[in-house]
Amino acid sequence: MKKLLSFFLAMLLIVCLSGCQTHTNGPPNNEDSSRESQSDELESRPEAGYPAPDFAAKDYGGREFNVYYQYGANFQYDASSYEIFEGFTSLDHALYNRDRELETKYNLYLNYVPEESATAYFQNALLFVLSGEGDRAYDMLYPNLENGSKLANSGALRDLSTMDNMDFKAPWWYGYFIDSAKIGGKIFQAPSHTNISMVASMMCVIFNKNLAEEYGMDNVYDLVRDGNWTMEKMIEYGRIATADLDGDTSAIGIEDRAGIFGNAMSIDALLLGQGLDMITVDEDGYPAFSIDVEGHGAIIDRVLTAFGSDCSLLAQRVYPDNAQANAFFMQYFMGGENLFWITAASAATNCKALEFDYGLLPLPKADEVQPTYISYNHVYNAATVCIPVNCPDTDLASKLAEEQAYLSQLNVRDEYYSTMLKYNTMRDPESGEMLDKISEGCVYSYVNVMRGDIAYMGALRSAVIKGEVNLSSMLEKNEETWSNTLQSIIDIYLNLE
Repeated sequence: MKKLLSFFLAMLLIVCLSGCQTHTNGPPNNEDSSRESQSDELESRPEAGYPAPDFAAKDYGGREFNVYYQYGANFQYDASSYEIFEGFTSLDHALYNRDRELETKYNLYLNYVPEESATAYFQNALLFVLSGEGDRAYDMLYPNLENGSKLANSGALRDLSTMDNMDFKAPWWYGYFIDSAKIGGKIFQAPSHTNISMVASMMCVIFNKNLAEEYGMDNVYDLVRDGNWTMEKMIEYGRIATADLDGDTSAIGIEDRAGIFGNAMSIDALLLGQGLDMITVDEDGYPAFSIDVEGHGAIIDRVLTAFGSDCSLLAQRVYPDNAQANAFFMQYFMGGENLFWITAASAATNCKALEFDYGLLPLPKADEVQPTYISYNHVYNAATVCIPVNCPDTDLASKLAEEQAYLSQLNVRDEYYSTMLKYNTMRDPESGEMLDKISEGCVYSYVNVMRGDIAYMGALRSAVIKGEVNLSSMLEKNEETWSNTLQSIIDIYLNLE
C-alpha cells in the first residue's frame, strides 16, 4: 500500500508543478545544443513553400459559426474568456490568435460547443443532423475518429471530396489518413493540424531508462535505428526486468516490478503495430474482408506472450472496472517499477516531474522482416473534421476548415509537437528522434477506425485480457455478421451524394 500511495503522491506532485510552471514561447534556452531551433525546423520542411489558401475576406455580419466538438479533443483554448489571461500557455496563445484572425477576416463568432461523453456526442450529432431536432444547427463537427466513422456510416456527413475549398494534398491535412480512409473515392472525415490530438494520440512505448541501465540492456535507441526493435526483443527485456517485490509469487501485482505494462488500448497498439488488419480495399475503392488467419494468429500469439504472467501487468486484469483500470494505468509507471509502458505520446507530458529518467520508443515490429515501424492514432482521443449534411453554408464551412488547418500548421501543431512535446517533455535528443519516427510511421487502419460498427478489435482485446484467443472460433461465430455490417455500410456510401 505504501507504494500505491506513492503513485498518488507522484501524480499530485505533477499536477502541482504543472500548475506553477512558467510557460514560454519556444524551447528553453538551456536545451541541448544538438537540437535544432523551432524556426529552423519550419524552414527546412519541404512543404514550407506550398501555396496558402487564398480566400477573399467577407462580412458575415457577426453570425455565429457553431462547432460541435468532443470534449478532450484538444483543439481549442480555454473559451471562458475572450481576453488573454494569466496562465495562458504558448499553445493557448497560438490557438487564440488563429481563431481571432479568422473571426476578424469573416466578421463572425466561432462558437465551440463541447460534449464530454463520446456516446452522447454520437447520439446528439445524429439527433441534430438526421432528424432536424435540437435547438441549434451545427456548421461543423469535430468528433473523435471512431464517431466520425460511425456518423459517416449513418449517412450524417457530407462528402468532403466535393468541396472545392478543401485541398487535401496540402501539408496541413493528414494525407496518409485521408487517402486511405476514402470509400468509393468519397471522403467523410479529414483530420488536420487544427487538432493537436492527432499528435497526442500517437501510440508509442515510454521506457524507464534507469531500469534499462540497471539490467545492462543494449541501447534501445540503436535497436530501433537498426530495425531490430521487435516484439521478441521487448518480451526478452520485459522478462529480465520483471521481479517479485512483495513475496507473493502467485502473479505479478501492483507491488511488483513489471517489465511490460499496459491497458486495453495497449493491446490494440501491439496488434496494430504488427500490421494487423482484416479489411482491404477492392478495385472499386470499397472495403472488403480479407483475413489472413495464419498471419493474424502469429500476431495475436506474440501479444499474448507479451502480456503473459511472467513479464507483464495489464490494468484491466487488476481492476475489471474500466474507470479504475484507466486511473491505475496513469499511476503505475510513475512509481518507477515498470520498464516498458505502452501508451499514447501525450502521456509523456505527465512524466516531466519524475525523478527517474525516461525515453520514448515506437511500437515494436512483429519481427525484423517487417519493413517499417507502424503507429496509429488512438481512435477515442484523436479528432477529425466533418461537415454535417444539414450544414447551413458549406462554402463558409469548407473555407474555415481549410484556413483553420493552414493556420494551425503554421503555429499550433509545432507549438505542441516541437515546443511542448519534443523540447519541454523529452529529456534527450534521441527521444525527439523517436517521436519523429513514430509520426512518420502512422497509418490508417479500417478495422481500428470502424471498430464502433465492426467489433473485431474489441473481441480480440477482450480475449487477450482473459489470456486466451481462439481465432478460428471467433471468426466462425462473427464473420458473417461483420461481413453483413460492412456491406450495409458500403450500401449507405453508394447512396450518399
